[in-house]
Amino acid sequence: MRLPGQEGIEPGGARRPFVTGGAFTLAVALGLSLDQQTQPDYLAPATPASVAESSGEASGNGGQAVGDDGLTEEERKLVRELKARDAEVRRHEAAHAAAGGQYAGAPTYTYQRGPDGRQYAVGGAVSIDTAPVRGDPEATIRKAQQIKAAASAPADPSGQDRRVAAQADALRQQAEAELRAERREESAAEANGSVEAEPDDTGRSSEAFAQSAFSGAAARYRGETAGPRLVSIAV
Repeated sequence: MRLPGQEGIEPGGARRPFVTGGAFTLAVALGLSLDQQTQPDYLAPATPASVAESSGEASGNGGQAVGDDGLTEEERKLVRELKARDAEVRRHEAAHAAAGGQYAGAPTYTYQRGPDGRQYAVGGAVSIDTAPVRGDPEATIRKAQQIKAAASAPADPSGQDRRVAAQADALRQQAEAELRAERREESAAEANGSVEAEPDDTGRSSEAFAQSAFSGAAARYRGETAGPRLVSIAV
């Protein structure tokens, strides 16, 4: 049994199958057809004019004329949409990369071939390092602020962009809590040092206590951090 769309009309009137090769070939053809139905119209591959002509849909049956560029008006419209999408994607990823600075990678793109034979970017991503700065919560706070700026840089942030911005907020809050803990320990160490130290070595004792407290907090912070942690901000 043939499904609709699997057969054409021979010049003599006989029907011939478009898809041959048994059940496996049929399954692939149906899968592609379903895929195309779920895509946005402007990202679906255009039907070449030659296919329309060979299936009896060309001139005389409501088909479109082919211009000097070899494209129908519908195909030219698709090319315009792909060009607009390409420009939008490149602007979006360029904004991420520029704002991310040293923490952002180079943009990468996914492409679709247009009916004119050219490749157009229809999606893109920029990887960004979201790991804390080892042993330095103040630097981590600055890094988190830059990550959020990178994620929010495009005029129309995607869902993934907003998730990365939320991760940056969480990273900043964690680093701020660590920094407050460090400062409390330093203040407590200085207060203890001023009471316990002898008059002639107060400065040395306070410095030793403060250094000890800072080292303990920094060691805990270093233990919680690792190397670069990459995520993607994408459109």
